[in-house]
Amino acid sequence: ELGFEKFTKALNTSGSYDEWLKNIKPLMKNPKIAFAIYASLAAPFLNLVDCSSFLIHFWGETSLGKTTIMEIASSVWGKPDKENGGLITSWNNTMVFVERLASFFNDLPMYLDDSQTADDKTVSKIMYMIGNSTGRGRGKKAGGVDSNKSWHTVCFSTGEKQLTESTQYDGAKARTIEFNGSPFGRNEGKIVNDIKTCVRENYGHIGKIFIEQLIKDLENPEKLEEFKE
Repeated sequence: ELGFEKFTKALNTSGSYDEWLKNIKPLMKNPKIAFAIYASLAAPFLNLVDCSSFLIHFWGETSLGKTTIMEIASSVWGKPDKENGGLITSWNNTMVFVERLASFFNDLPMYLDDSQTADDKTVSKIMYMIGNSTGRGRGKKAGGVDSNKSWHTVCFSTGEKQLTESTQYDGAKARTIEFNGSPFGRNEGKIVNDIKTCVRENYGHIGKIFIEQLIKDLENPEKLEEFKE
């Protein structure tokens, strides 16, 4: 759709797979980072195994590496950094924009940074909408209705407080997984800077390899049953 060229261009490869792996592999001992990468790779499975969309939210005070862990997760599929046309965008957008974004990233993850830039009412509605995997119905001025947008996605999020504090919808709360605090621990400043440099220069390789293998696996009907299990 018009306006989404930025995200199309960001779904690309750059740098070296080996360089990405060399820097990321030691971090896989950290359960938060491992979870983020696995969850990013889980998005293409949701439709295959008839699973609902869900949200993953990293929250806490500023400068804890929350955005960095989201950059790691998004580097699986393409260019991560928000400031330079990457896959990460802000919570500070309209409901319609986020709805179209979710539809655009159907079968892939989406990434919303800084939930504190949106009011609680908007956050609550977006949480419910994403977890419900469908947008709002709309009428046309000329009569009739537009087709509803739908999706299967894993929505990554960051913010300074829990997302579940912003909503009264139990369904939205049930589909939100939240992690508090820094994922990096001691000496985090240097680690964060090194990792950011790595994933901003080397990205998009592992997702491509993963999809190619998934397509091969799905040629065997028994594999789908294995995936569901």
